[in-house]
Amino acid sequence: MNAIIYTRVSTTEQAEFNNSLKVQEEICLDYAKRNKYNVSKIFKEKGESAKTTNRTELKKLLQYIQIKNQEIDYLIVFKLDRLSRNLLDYTTIISILSKYGIILKSATETIGGTPEGKLMQNIIASFAQYDNDQRSQRTISGMKQAVKEGRWVWKAPFGYKFLRRNQKPYLIPSKDKDIVIKIFNDFLNGKKQYEISEELFKYGYKINKQKVKDTLTNPVYIGKIRSSFFDFLVDGIHKPLIDETIFYRVQEILNGNIKKEYNTDKLEQFPLRKFLKCPECNRSLTGS
Repeated sequence: MNAIIYTRVSTTEQAEFNNSLKVQEEICLDYAKRNKYNVSKIFKEKGESAKTTNRTELKKLLQYIQIKNQEIDYLIVFKLDRLSRNLLDYTTIISILSKYGIILKSATETIGGTPEGKLMQNIIASFAQYDNDQRSQRTISGMKQAVKEGRWVWKAPFGYKFLRRNQKPYLIPSKDKDIVIKIFNDFLNGKKQYEISEELFKYGYKINKQKVKDTLTNPVYIGKIRSSFFDFLVDGIHKPLIDETIFYRVQEILNGNIKKEYNTDKLEQFPLRKFLKCPECNRSLTGS
């Protein structure tokens, strides 16, 4: 009898529990040896969640099964939740295995091909889904409470970085904070978003036009947090980089409520930029 092994560990699990890939592999290999299964291949999933089937090694495993199914009798896992923590995905994977006559084996759980064994599989898979849903709910609740307290809970926005205090991450200004200030000032002084982007590219900052717009519209830079948890802006506990007057003036310009004013004091090399008109179309001329 031939078998393949699938092991998986998330980054958090590997850090907090003794469920390393090596431990899983050793237990699965020992299970195969005791049952006299010949292991032909091992798939090792490193640091990926079982919430979805969009996993590198799992996709390779399913492709391998389609090609080598005649040479595979069993798929061995350390625990059923290594394969999936989503009941629908688990059922789909089981259907694929059944299609090719491959039996799923757990090295640490009692399951089998009998009606009772299949029932136990479904119960274990359901509990994995339940546990996953509970974790997600706790995570969302924790994030909501953190935002309510004024803490940023996502990837640090451009111009900020995280500093951990008492095991909690807090936003503090980064070395790029001056670039954020420059983006706002340049926009108010007449530069278009693509012009700001092109200039920053020259200085080695890969900030496209969309990121310039995202920066200009993000209230995090005035010390506030916008999220789907609340229908209002939450006062953040981080230091703002932009004055509120400047920020909301930028919003009015972006929304078309007021026209952008060109500050000729900041554009000494083009003193007539505000005044010269094209004799053909009467539109204002610019310079570069």
